[in-house]
Amino acid sequence: MIQLTEKIVVRIALAYLKRHYKYMPREGETQARSDVRTEEGIQADGYIAFEVDKAGKVFTATIEATDYMKREELRYSLYWQLMFMDGLTVAMALMAILSGWAHIRGEPSVYPTGPVGSALILLGIIILLTLLVVLLVRGRSRYHYIYAVEQFKQYHADDQWVAFAWDVFYSTESKYYRELRKQCMQYGFGLLEVDREQRVKIHLAPTRIDVFGRRRAIRQFRQVRDFTQRVGKSLTTRLPVPVKVNPRLRIGDWSNLFRFRRSYRHQAFISGISFALILIFFSLELQERPIAYEDTSQDQRRRERLAQRLEGGADAESRVFLVDTAAVPPPMPNVRPYLQIDQVIPGNGPREGDVFLYGENTFQTVPCDRLTAAANNRYLVYLNSYYDPAYAKSQAIYLRRRGISVNVIWADCFFPGRTFYILYLEDLYDTFEEGQQARQQLDRDLSRQTLDFETNIGRINNP
Repeated sequence: MIQLTEKIVVRIALAYLKRHYKYMPREGETQARSDVRTEEGIQADGYIAFEVDKAGKVFTATIEATDYMKREELRYSLYWQLMFMDGLTVAMALMAILSGWAHIRGEPSVYPTGPVGSALILLGIIILLTLLVVLLVRGRSRYHYIYAVEQFKQYHADDQWVAFAWDVFYSTESKYYRELRKQCMQYGFGLLEVDREQRVKIHLAPTRIDVFGRRRAIRQFRQVRDFTQRVGKSLTTRLPVPVKVNPRLRIGDWSNLFRFRRSYRHQAFISGISFALILIFFSLELQERPIAYEDTSQDQRRRERLAQRLEGGADAESRVFLVDTAAVPPPMPNVRPYLQIDQVIPGNGPREGDVFLYGENTFQTVPCDRLTAAANNRYLVYLNSYYDPAYAKSQAIYLRRRGISVNVIWADCFFPGRTFYILYLEDLYDTFEEGQQARQQLDRDLSRQTLDFETNIGRINNP
């Protein structure tokens, strides 16, 4: 069995394509050449051209042939430079958007570490985002560089074929073959295989639709015959748009598979705009310095002390008042005016109808004498003070609907000399400790429901 070399693959592919295009309309003979090149250093292993009408329109087809020894031309390599440039662009744009959003919302982006520390933190975030983007996109075809495909992108031809020997890929399940087929389908290139018996097998036919539009230039391939030179000259008049290649490349230096690298001007433009925006937002934040940052540990300790006071801890400030004098609890901001000028204030001393006990969805009026005899020297938990009995009843109903059972009593019944109404828990307590526990539970219930009532404990001391 003869070892298939690149020249053999080119010869067989050219012969096959001459038969393949045999039935296309043409004027004159078909010209087929091998190993043609342009002044820019682009090489075509095979070249076919013929005129398709009397107006001089020329059809061209090129071949990129590969044997086992040059199989790397058809096997992809990871395009790390492009991945990092795209990752950096995405990271810079994202940080510019986040910096602008934070500045609009008033969130500081200059941290307590100062400008230098903040810049280092920002740089670290950009690096991490870049690496994250690289890890996420490394499997995309955009970053799988195939020399033959990239070379086809440098010039226009009506049909472009990739021809390879049977031993270039060990199987059609090879990841390199699947990626080559995928990119040929994406860009509309044909794919030929020359098997052991030197027969041609078509894997893909070129598309008749130009997926590149007019983004590729027509290149003049240098050949020997005058007809081929005339064909190349007519082709160059179609789209005289130059395509830049690596200026360091010397014609004939074919060992450099990465010479058809892409331009990064779009990534550089977006990154530059993003960097400028980040600098603008950063400078605006610096103008608002110094920024005062609260000590979180101190704030936590303050919260703990407040919780201890609410729970009645050992070091907490006492909220318990023993009513031994004629002291009046302070007015509450959530009740009606403390002094009702137009309200007739009842006289001193117990009177019938000064106790309002809730039952059957209404208040029942009972005299003080029914309670005072059994209540002497016991403790009472009560809330707020009111001069309007109707309003005191409405507040009692309001609390009862929230699960706090209270009644209304004229304070003078239990505390002589106090001429106002109070709300009190239904139960009376024999010891101060029991009353204090009931008051603490009441505070928790009120705090849980965000109700603003002042609670007190009073010892009943009737003469």
